Amino acid sequence: MPYDGEATFTWMVPGYGLHASEDDQVDLYSNTALCGFYWVKGDRPRRVEGLPDCPECRREVQLGAERPRGSW
Repeated sequence: MPYDGEATFTWMVPGYGLHASEDDQVDLYSNTALCGFYWVKGDRPRRVEGLPDCPECRREVQLGAERPRGSW
């Protein structure tokens, strides 16, 4: 099921590329990307601008951005 939330945030996870999450802050212990990838605090992710390079995360962000909001 495609991501159907609000804004997403792109994270650079050293050694694992750019991933997107729905959270704007890294949790103390772990965080999960839209593709299902998760990282721990020790991975030292940092927020960056732009789209993720992970194809699955990018797809979810783009589908979510194109989906109309509100009721029909």
